[in-house]
Amino acid sequence: MKLTLGVLLSVLFVTVNANAYVVADDDNDSSIYVNEDTMSYQQRECSDFLYQNLNTMSSKTDVACTRGRTDIRFQDCTIYLTKHLNSRAFDKNGYPHKKNVIYAAEACLNTNSFEVAMCASELFLRGGLYVSNPRDATDAMRICNTPQASLVKNCVINKADRGQYGVQHAMKCVEEHDPIVKERKERERRRIEEEKRRAAEQARLEEQRRQQEAQRAAEQRRIEAQREAQRRADEQRRLEEQRRQSQTQNQEQVRRQEELRKQEEARKQAEEQKRKQEEDKKKQSSSTGSKGSSSSGGNSTGSTTQTEEPGVIPPPPTTTIDDLPAFEE
Repeated sequence: MKLTLGVLLSVLFVTVNANAYVVADDDNDSSIYVNEDTMSYQQRECSDFLYQNLNTMSSKTDVACTRGRTDIRFQDCTIYLTKHLNSRAFDKNGYPHKKNVIYAAEACLNTNSFEVAMCASELFLRGGLYVSNPRDATDAMRICNTPQASLVKNCVINKADRGQYGVQHAMKCVEEHDPIVKERKERERRRIEEEKRRAAEQARLEEQRRQQEAQRAAEQRRIEAQREAQRRADEQRRLEEQRRQSQTQNQEQVRRQEELRKQEEARKQAEEQKRKQEEDKKKQSSSTGSKGSSSSGGNSTGSTTQTEEPGVIPPPPTTTIDDLPAFEE
């Protein structure tokens, strides 16, 4: 009856206490058993003192006193912390967990501060750190000996409640709350931001330089195109002028040839006219001689002087095509 009542009261206490939590039993853990024959006198005295002051099993106090310390400060710390854990950590039946004294002893092993020991014990019970793992025990004491112990401890416990156990998650909490680590991270963040800013500035300057080069290249192409257009226009004007001059020279040559043709025709006409005049003159002379001979009977002879008939125009001087200067194209 008393046992049943005790169980009910314990369960009720767990229900109403918001800070209470249940720790699973592990009877197969060899770390909770010690061979009494190997214990020293000081370890036996320590175990007896803990057993007398704590409502727990002697096998657990034997383990607590064989962790490395047996002095009175260690014993007082272990007793104080075990009672604190007994009010918060229970097994599945609602009784104080049988390993509370072991957790307390491990927490008190490397400190004389109850606050540090309490912090470490809660990391063992709720933070996912294992008291049987030397690395976990060392990290728990390291966490609890920092000025940010409360913040780090709560962070570790919150991660454990979400299923994130182990030293890695605990160290993340240390990094989040350790001012030295935070400062180092802040410096790293500023360094990265500065590198990004410099890279962005470098990219901006490079883009600006590229645009300027593109503008210069476009301007150079425009100038070259303008020069090429001017050159073509000049060449077109030169060819046009050359064509005009050639056309003028051709026209002049045609005009000269026409003049020569007319002069040649005039010469031929003059020669033809002269020939006809000479023929007419010969005919006239022949006709006159015949008449004089018949009228005078040949009584007198005399020299006759040949004169040009009036009205006859002498032919102009002749000029052939060969006498003209050659045409240069």
